Amino acid sequence: MKLPIFISFEGIDTTGKTTLVSALAQRLAAAGQSVGLKYESPRDQDVSARIEDSLKKSIFISEGFEQGPQAALLYMLYAECLANQQVCTGADLVLADRGIDSIAVYQGAALQENDLVRAASLLEVLEKLYSLIGGRIPDLTILLLISSEDLQRRFNKRHDRMPTEAEFNELINLQERFKHLASIRSRYVTFDAGTPNHELQAAVMRNIEEIFDLRKTL
Repeated sequence: MKLPIFISFEGIDTTGKTTLVSALAQRLAAAGQSVGLKYESPRDQDVSARIEDSLKKSIFISEGFEQGPQAALLYMLYAECLANQQVCTGADLVLADRGIDSIAVYQGAALQENDLVRAASLLEVLEKLYSLIGGRIPDLTILLLISSEDLQRRFNKRHDRMPTEAEFNELINLQERFKHLASIRSRYVTFDAGTPNHELQAAVMRNIEEIFDLRKTL
């Protein structure tokens, strides 16, 4: 059985991943591709409620997770497995709103008080574990990068307040971790999240078509 092309979308909060995934799914479907979506959170009320409860306490799940950051990492891996199981079968492409890279970056950062865990080394371990239990490692990862000015503006629009200094610094730190992963993982391609929506969608669409020769199949 031929596996679908698996494309993940990564980046810190406010970069527009969910909006981009939705728009690309529509464009690819209109071009004749069968597209499956992997949502950021699984369609499971108990799991989603627990994640939302953590986010009410902090914009960073590991900080808001009642059982602590180590449990948060494992819980988010569990949530990721559930979300992947809920992707419709028979798709030519699967577009994933976040994946294990976000777990390595976000939950990994919460475990670094003693500098024992780094995003790259944690991702390597998660990839091996995920593969062993039947998970898919992305064929391509689209990383959206955002400027400091756009981050503050979009954060304010989403939360109706400006980020605290600690929140802003942590988000910038997380983006640097993503950028490091992009520098050592050939499956990464980066785009400017500040690009106007229609231009960004077109650029990412062209990139996907070229990498996977989709034009030949349309």
